[in-house]
Amino acid sequence: MAFDDLPPAPAPVRLSVVTCAYNEARNLPNFLTAVLDSTGRSFQLVELIAVASGCTDQTVEILQKAARRDPRVKVIVEAQRHGKAAAMATGLAAASGCVVLFANADTRPKRGALEALAAPFADPTVALVTSRPVPATDESVPETQTSRVARVLWAVHDRVSRISPKAGEAFAIRRMQLPLGPDVEDDDTFIGIYVGAHGGRSVYAERAVVFNRVPTYPREFLRQRYRINRQVLGLYRRTGYSSSTWSPGTMVRAVAAYAWENPSELANVVILLGVEATARSVALASALFSRKPMSSWRPIDSTKLAIGGGPG
Repeated sequence: MAFDDLPPAPAPVRLSVVTCAYNEARNLPNFLTAVLDSTGRSFQLVELIAVASGCTDQTVEILQKAARRDPRVKVIVEAQRHGKAAAMATGLAAASGCVVLFANADTRPKRGALEALAAPFADPTVALVTSRPVPATDESVPETQTSRVARVLWAVHDRVSRISPKAGEAFAIRRMQLPLGPDVEDDDTFIGIYVGAHGGRSVYAERAVVFNRVPTYPREFLRQRYRINRQVLGLYRRTGYSSSTWSPGTMVRAVAAYAWENPSELANVVILLGVEATARSVALASALFSRKPMSSWRPIDSTKLAIGGGPG
């Protein structure tokens, strides 16, 4: 085949990044650097839209300073906090890219993560691409039994996503209108299922590593797992959508695969199963007595510690 006969390379997708920030001053500088310094052949980063809601720290000042340095940064300041789903809807409405990447402001994409998330959109049948969250490790934060168990949780979620791509921490969608009301709980799951049902295929980009923080102490971990499971139940009650982590078949396969490959972590797997059973039981009891949407919540302090480094 002559060079002239080769099909043209697909044009880079116009990528908008949307992040929702509530008192994220500790993590924002490294998050902004990691996103704005990201490059790749599959995407053109046209904007980073930050929705700052009800912030009482230096979040707004950090974002406005970044906007003065880089015209791609667009800041939307909301005086009151209306919940993450509402903030995501605001950011999505302002996005101009054909692909929108939602990324939590308390994370840091690894070098190459945005490229891995954007590349699958060269296939017009792809509507959702999910990332691989990985707990950050550094000497500034001591390892505890709780954080070790939490790492096992994210490793299990990696296996869940290999079975059924799971949106969370960072994920990209082909831009479309979403019925994302302020009372939507477990917003990441809602968007992932809705886009997959109405837009096209879902892809898990396991090379799209996004670093996050995990809880340090047992009380924090239980509170986090209760909140997440309570929101899963709220989403199911209102929409009929259910997270893949509540599928018994999927979870048995994921946990068994992890335990088989990591026999030295069996004790932590058992602890994780106990924590999850407790959190889900309390969430189920709470859901029976309260129908109020859990659209906002109190952050867990140890998960908001800065994640060091740049995009590497």
